[in-house]
Amino acid sequence: MGGPIPAAITERDGISGKICNQCKKWLPLAAYSKDRSATYGLRRVCKECAKAYRAPREWHKRWRDEHPEYAQEYRENNKEQIQERHKRWELAHPGYAAAYTKRCETMKDLPGFGYTRPAHIKARWEMWGGRCWICGARATATDHVKPIARGGAHWPCNLRPVCTSCNSSKHARWTPLAWADVRQLLYDTNTLGLPQVLD
Repeated sequence: MGGPIPAAITERDGISGKICNQCKKWLPLAAYSKDRSATYGLRRVCKECAKAYRAPREWHKRWRDEHPEYAQEYRENNKEQIQERHKRWELAHPGYAAAYTKRCETMKDLPGFGYTRPAHIKARWEMWGGRCWICGARATATDHVKPIARGGAHWPCNLRPVCTSCNSSKHARWTPLAWADVRQLLYDTNTLGLPQVLD
């Protein structure tokens, strides 16, 4: 069994609550985020502890976004260390390494792979305002609208920004949208500051 046993819900002065697994304080249930997969339907740690845990990661991500040149400079100055780290990872994860290599080889054979450049992908992101093309949240990856597994290409017209949640739920499914649906999608997401690309 992994992880600590979740604290039971108790009552104090007529208020239901439980002990946070991190700070060990008894707090009312309103101090916990909901989690359908967890025992009692609540997270094991309170909102404040979860926020404190995320803060360094969020700061680090913001810093990386604001200083993209640092990553490039680091890669150029530490090529040997990076290659050595990659070799160690490949030896420790032979199955994943082989799958990754196969995926890279598959990508090279895709229509549009030799044509599409980072500038094309950047233009697609700018067209969607850096937002997920499905739900309008902040995008974290570039999606192949028609998945590669369904015969999708790597042409710029098949690439759009997507958030982690939508990318995971969409997976390799593909349902072509009618133009009316696309227009409605653009209308709905225009309140998020997306450019209106269709008349």
